[in-house]
Amino acid sequence: MNRNDQRAWYQYDWASSAYPTPILTVFLAVYLTGVAESAARSGGQTCAGSALVACDVSLFGVPFPAGSLWGYLLVVGTAVQLLALPLVGLLADRTGRWSAVLLACVVMGVGGTAGLALVSAPHWLSGSLLFVIANAGFGGAQVIYNSYLPWIATGSERDAVAARGTGFGYLGAGSILVLQLVIYLGHDGIGLDEAGAVRLCFLISGVWWALFAIRPLRVLRRFDPVRRPGWTAGQDSISLAGTARSMARHPIILRFLTAFFVYTAGINTVNAVASQYGEREIGLTQDALVPILVAVQFVGALGAWLHGKLAVRLGTREAILVSLACWSVLICIGFFVPHGATFGYAALSCGVGLVMGGTIALSRSLFSKLIPVGQEARFFSLFSVFERASFMLGPLAFAAIGQLTGSYRPAMMSTLIFFVGGALLLWKMPSRVPAGAR
Repeated sequence: MNRNDQRAWYQYDWASSAYPTPILTVFLAVYLTGVAESAARSGGQTCAGSALVACDVSLFGVPFPAGSLWGYLLVVGTAVQLLALPLVGLLADRTGRWSAVLLACVVMGVGGTAGLALVSAPHWLSGSLLFVIANAGFGGAQVIYNSYLPWIATGSERDAVAARGTGFGYLGAGSILVLQLVIYLGHDGIGLDEAGAVRLCFLISGVWWALFAIRPLRVLRRFDPVRRPGWTAGQDSISLAGTARSMARHPIILRFLTAFFVYTAGINTVNAVASQYGEREIGLTQDALVPILVAVQFVGALGAWLHGKLAVRLGTREAILVSLACWSVLICIGFFVPHGATFGYAALSCGVGLVMGGTIALSRSLFSKLIPVGQEARFFSLFSVFERASFMLGPLAFAAIGQLTGSYRPAMMSTLIFFVGGALLLWKMPSRVPAGAR
């Protein structure tokens, strides 16, 4: 396969890395929690020592703790994606213009991300709406981005290419976080308060995403179905019912997606609440958290590369199972990290970095080997739907258990069931590749 095409594909991972880690993991969870806490205080709440107790905000007259906002917001953002992503895949297949759909999704993601720079206390609702827009754009873009994988890499190359793409994404996230860390820690020197520095970081993420996405959009469009000789939009590929019928004809794909749904519920929850857990339960400041999360990105690039090597040696499914076993051990260790243990939290985070990206990279590689030729967009829309649906299950459990117990520790421990359950389902899945897969 053409290395230039693969490098362009890697570059989109680099571009979009400005959203999931800087926005979802590092800044937005803590920032929006603080904005909501400010709104609660302005409404007469005490918020004494915790955003989970005596610190309520309300929506449509329904009160809930400011500390649970992020968990519930992830559920809402995911619900929007569940409605939109199948339509993204169907639209891409119907028109055959994957790059145009990708461009529209990137514009949404970039606009929502950059727009967060305008959000300040106590306007948590406007920040929540912009997050939903950015999140929908990011998810839709991932559907199309993943659909290009079978066309830019052969079956034997795919584990390595998927791992490299993920590795470039981690390097991109690490690079932009270094820049944002300089701004955040040096905000006094540039005349900004802490909140203003975070808002500037939101703007930088949006600009980064937009600029580095230009080349992938130009290069990858030559793989659009409409540019392939003899391409036509089949009637079966333009309806949700047709997609459901296709799933019924591919039970191995459905079994994989079920396992994928379960274990990514754990992965996505840990990724989304890591900074919140570090600040609220371990007692770390943002000055300590951000450098740790920067280091994790570079560790993640190494982890993705190691997962690619492991898949070559053991097989893709077996490498994922090893990764899930590591996840389970790390969750158990994380429960016992004491309050104020900066080094312990940093070591644990680096361990998570080694397995996080590699698990997802090998999952999309394995899935790309299972799907039938010519149906990449709609099947990868289902892949994304199952991944995003896990955002509803995991964070909802995390937020609810945190609200019931008043502690994030049992909430984090609850993710163990997702890793163990997902591994069991994947282990029982047949390993053969179905006929007709690319």
